[in-house]
Amino acid sequence: MIAPNNFARPYPVREVFFSLQGEGARSGSAAVFVRFADRGDQCEHLDAADLVARVKAADIVSVGCGWVVLKGGATAVAFDTPLRDALRHAGYRIAVEIDGGRALKASPDYVSVLPEPGAACSLQHASECRIVLDEGQYPDAAQAAMASRSTEVFVTPREIGAAAWVVGFVSTNSRYRVSFPLQRSIGIP
Repeated sequence: MIAPNNFARPYPVREVFFSLQGEGARSGSAAVFVRFADRGDQCEHLDAADLVARVKAADIVSVGCGWVVLKGGATAVAFDTPLRDALRHAGYRIAVEIDGGRALKASPDYVSVLPEPGAACSLQHASECRIVLDEGQYPDAAQAAMASRSTEVFVTPREIGAAAWVVGFVSTNSRYRVSFPLQRSIGIP
């Protein structure tokens, strides 16, 4: 059990919702998503207990979907040991989606890193690396370095018009796999 005084820190939450994971190795898996706010975004400030209550309320699976995906600009800053422990105590495994620019303060169960072009990643390892490419674009040195430190590596077309380019890239680069955004295909959040 987590001590009540660990619930005091407010987390900047923009939204909590149920959906399917849209990309990567967990594509199609049910999860509750927590989108943290970027600076200046409208948000609520919730302590860990209130955030867990919101996650449970959003979880439409009768026995619980089992996963929470933390994402948004402030994920690496917001995700900490008290929040991790509260979510795990409630029966959830935790995935984070981050750009890799900051080290995490706590260890989640799954890390998806989405490295931006030209931005160095501080992570030593990720469960998966997802690189978004435009037509004619290749992963840059920083993205390729993070890909080399990841268990699985995916490339996703930024726009549907780049899909043929991405498929061609993957056919000549066996380390990478294609991940098409499921949410765009079937219209889910």
